[in-house]
Amino acid sequence: MSIKTIRRMEHYAKKLEHDIKHGNVDWIRHWIAEIKNEIKVDYRLACEYKIKYILDLCGYIFNELEIIKAGEKKPSLDAVRNIVTKLESLVDQREVRDKLIKEVIHPFMKRHGYKKKARAFVRDNTRVNVYTFQTCDWYDVRIMFEVTNPDRKWHGKRPTNVEHEINQDTSYDSLKIDIEADMENLVKAIDSGKV
Repeated sequence: MSIKTIRRMEHYAKKLEHDIKHGNVDWIRHWIAEIKNEIKVDYRLACEYKIKYILDLCGYIFNELEIIKAGEKKPSLDAVRNIVTKLESLVDQREVRDKLIKEVIHPFMKRHGYKKKARAFVRDNTRVNVYTFQTCDWYDVRIMFEVTNPDRKWHGKRPTNVEHEINQDTSYDSLKIDIEADMENLVKAIDSGKV
Protein backbone atom coordinates (compact mmCIF):
# COMPACT_ATOMS: atom_id res chain seq x y z
CA MET A 1 0.00 0.00 0.00
CA SER A 2 1.50 3.30 -0.99
CA ILE A 3 2.32 5.97 1.54
CA LYS A 4 0.07 8.37 -0.38
CA THR A 5 -2.90 5.99 -0.05
CA ILE A 6 -2.33 5.66 3.69
CA ARG A 7 -2.06 9.43 4.12
CA ARG A 8 -5.23 9.99 2.03
CA MET A 9 -7.14 7.49 4.17
CA GLU A 10 -5.91 9.25 7.30
CA HIS A 11 -7.16 12.52 5.85
CA TYR A 12 -10.57 10.99 4.95
CA ALA A 13 -10.88 9.43 8.39
CA LYS A 14 -10.21 12.80 10.04
CA LYS A 15 -12.84 14.41 7.79
CA LEU A 16 -15.21 11.58 8.73
CA GLU A 17 -14.58 12.25 12.42
CA HIS A 18 -15.33 15.95 11.89
CA ASP A 19 -18.60 15.23 10.08
CA ILE A 20 -19.70 12.71 12.71
CA LYS A 21 -19.20 15.37 15.38
CA HIS A 22 -21.32 17.79 13.37
CA GLY A 23 -23.97 15.24 12.30
CA ASN A 24 -23.42 15.65 8.53
CA VAL A 25 -24.96 12.32 7.46
CA ASP A 26 -24.39 12.81 3.71
CA TRP A 27 -20.74 13.62 4.28
CA ILE A 28 -20.38 10.65 6.64
CA ARG A 29 -21.57 8.36 3.82
CA HIS A 30 -19.25 10.13 1.39
CA TRP A 31 -16.13 9.67 3.55
CA ILE A 32 -16.96 6.01 4.24
CA ALA A 33 -17.26 5.43 0.48
CA GLU A 34 -13.97 7.27 -0.16
CA ILE A 35 -12.08 5.16 2.39
CA LYS A 36 -13.56 1.94 0.96
CA ASN A 37 -12.62 2.98 -2.58
CA GLU A 38 -9.04 3.67 -1.48
CA ILE A 39 -8.52 0.18 -0.13
CA LYS A 40 -10.42 -1.91 -2.71
CA VAL A 41 -7.54 -2.22 -5.20
CA ASP A 42 -4.95 -2.81 -2.49
CA TYR A 43 -7.19 -5.42 -0.89
CA ARG A 44 -7.56 -7.35 -4.16
CA LEU A 45 -3.81 -7.31 -4.74
CA ALA A 46 -3.13 -8.28 -1.13
CA CYS A 47 -5.46 -11.26 -1.55
CA GLU A 48 -3.75 -12.27 -4.77
CA TYR A 49 -0.21 -12.00 -3.36
CA LYS A 50 -1.12 -12.96 0.24
CA ILE A 51 0.36 -9.82 1.82
CA LYS A 52 -0.60 -10.29 5.44
CA TYR A 53 -0.21 -6.78 6.83
CA ILE A 54 -2.37 -5.28 4.06
CA LEU A 55 -5.02 -7.98 4.47
CA ASP A 56 -5.06 -7.32 8.23
CA LEU A 57 -5.19 -3.55 7.75
CA CYS A 58 -7.99 -3.72 5.16
CA GLY A 59 -10.01 -6.16 7.28
CA TYR A 60 -9.60 -3.95 10.33
CA ILE A 61 -10.68 -0.81 8.46
CA PHE A 62 -13.65 -2.57 6.82
CA ASN A 63 -14.83 -3.79 10.26
CA GLU A 64 -14.53 -0.33 11.80
CA LEU A 65 -16.39 1.22 8.86
CA GLU A 66 -19.22 -1.30 9.34
CA ILE A 67 -19.46 -0.27 13.00
CA ILE A 68 -19.69 3.38 11.92
CA LYS A 69 -22.24 2.60 9.21
CA ALA A 70 -24.37 0.46 11.54
CA GLY A 71 -24.76 3.38 13.91
CA GLU A 72 -25.63 5.82 11.15
CA LYS A 73 -27.96 7.85 13.35
CA LYS A 74 -25.32 8.02 16.06
CA PRO A 75 -22.03 6.82 14.50
CA SER A 76 -19.13 5.76 16.69
CA LEU A 77 -16.36 8.30 17.05
CA ASP A 78 -14.26 5.58 18.70
CA ALA A 79 -14.34 3.50 15.52
CA VAL A 80 -13.07 6.46 13.48
CA ARG A 81 -10.36 7.19 16.02
CA ASN A 82 -9.35 3.51 15.85
CA ILE A 83 -8.91 3.82 12.08
CA VAL A 84 -6.83 6.99 12.41
CA THR A 85 -4.67 5.42 15.14
CA LYS A 86 -4.14 2.26 13.08
CA LEU A 87 -3.12 4.25 9.98
CA GLU A 88 -0.81 6.52 11.96
CA SER A 89 0.87 3.49 13.54
CA LEU A 90 2.16 2.22 10.19
CA VAL A 91 5.90 2.72 10.05
CA ASP A 92 7.46 4.25 6.97
CA GLN A 93 9.82 1.45 5.93
CA ARG A 94 12.39 3.96 4.69
CA GLU A 95 13.00 4.77 8.36
CA VAL A 96 13.59 1.07 9.08
CA ARG A 97 16.00 0.91 6.10
CA ASP A 98 17.93 3.90 7.44
CA LYS A 99 18.05 2.32 10.89
CA LEU A 100 19.42 -0.94 9.39
CA ILE A 101 22.12 0.94 7.52
CA LYS A 102 23.06 2.90 10.64
CA GLU A 103 22.86 0.09 13.22
CA VAL A 104 23.79 -3.01 11.21
CA ILE A 105 25.45 -2.41 7.85
CA HIS A 106 27.70 0.55 8.74
CA PRO A 107 29.16 -0.98 11.94
CA PHE A 108 29.70 -4.32 10.18
CA MET A 109 31.54 -2.75 7.25
CA LYS A 110 33.56 -0.53 9.59
CA ARG A 111 34.72 -3.61 11.55
CA HIS A 112 35.97 -5.05 8.24
CA GLY A 113 37.96 -1.94 7.33
CA TYR A 114 35.48 -0.21 5.01
CA LYS A 115 34.78 3.52 5.10
CA LYS A 116 31.34 4.90 4.39
CA LYS A 117 30.90 7.07 1.31
CA ALA A 118 27.24 8.06 0.80
CA ARG A 119 25.40 4.71 0.39
CA ALA A 120 28.60 2.80 -0.40
CA PHE A 121 31.47 1.37 1.60
CA VAL A 122 35.03 1.56 0.27
CA ARG A 123 38.20 -0.35 1.18
CA ASP A 124 41.29 -0.09 -1.01
CA ASN A 125 39.79 -0.08 -4.49
CA THR A 126 36.76 -2.19 -3.67
CA ARG A 127 33.41 -0.49 -3.40
CA VAL A 128 30.35 -2.16 -1.90
CA ASN A 129 27.21 -0.34 -2.97
CA VAL A 130 24.09 -0.61 -0.89
CA TYR A 131 21.09 -0.23 -3.17
CA THR A 132 17.70 0.38 -1.72
CA PHE A 133 14.49 0.94 -3.55
CA GLN A 134 10.87 1.27 -2.71
CA THR A 135 8.36 -0.51 -4.86
CA CYS A 136 5.80 1.81 -6.37
CA ASP A 137 2.67 0.05 -5.14
CA TRP A 138 3.46 -1.39 -1.73
CA TYR A 139 4.58 0.08 1.51
CA ASP A 140 7.92 -1.71 1.54
CA VAL A 141 11.60 -1.23 0.80
CA ARG A 142 14.20 -3.63 -0.60
CA ILE A 143 17.96 -3.70 0.03
CA MET A 144 20.65 -5.40 -2.09
CA PHE A 145 24.44 -5.27 -2.33
CA GLU A 146 26.74 -4.89 -5.33
CA VAL A 147 30.55 -4.90 -5.56
CA THR A 148 32.79 -2.88 -7.89
CA ASN A 149 36.59 -3.07 -8.18
CA PRO A 150 38.34 -1.78 -11.33
CA ASP A 151 41.64 -3.60 -10.44
CA ARG A 152 39.90 -6.97 -10.53
CA LYS A 153 37.65 -5.93 -13.43
CA TRP A 154 34.56 -6.26 -11.28
CA HIS A 155 31.81 -3.94 -12.19
CA GLY A 156 28.36 -4.42 -10.78
CA LYS A 157 29.00 -7.92 -9.39
CA ARG A 158 26.33 -9.23 -7.10
CA PRO A 159 28.00 -11.97 -5.07
CA THR A 160 24.66 -12.81 -3.57
CA ASN A 161 21.43 -12.39 -5.41
CA VAL A 162 19.64 -11.73 -2.18
CA GLU A 163 17.23 -8.85 -1.89
CA HIS A 164 16.10 -8.15 1.62
CA GLU A 165 12.49 -6.97 1.78
CA ILE A 166 11.42 -4.62 4.54
CA ASN A 167 7.69 -4.26 5.23
CA GLN A 168 5.20 -4.29 8.09
CA ASP A 169 5.39 -8.12 8.27
CA THR A 170 9.19 -8.21 8.49
CA SER A 171 10.75 -8.87 11.87
CA TYR A 172 13.53 -6.34 12.41
CA ASP A 173 15.58 -8.82 14.46
CA SER A 174 15.41 -11.61 11.88
CA LEU A 175 16.15 -9.15 9.07
CA LYS A 176 19.17 -7.94 11.01
CA ILE A 177 20.47 -11.53 11.31
CA ASP A 178 19.84 -12.23 7.60
CA ILE A 179 21.62 -9.06 6.49
CA GLU A 180 24.62 -9.73 8.75
CA ALA A 181 24.91 -13.28 7.34
CA ASP A 182 24.63 -11.97 3.78
CA MET A 183 27.27 -9.34 4.47
CA GLU A 184 29.58 -11.92 6.08
CA ASN A 185 29.37 -13.99 2.88
CA LEU A 186 29.93 -10.86 0.81
CA VAL A 187 33.10 -9.87 2.66
CA LYS A 188 34.44 -13.45 2.53
CA ALA A 189 33.84 -13.55 -1.23
CA ILE A 190 35.61 -10.20 -1.70
CA ASP A 191 38.57 -11.18 0.49
CA SER A 192 39.01 -14.52 -1.27
CA GLY A 193 38.71 -12.89 -4.72
CA LYS A 194 35.71 -15.03 -5.65
CA VAL A 195 33.40 -12.17 -6.37
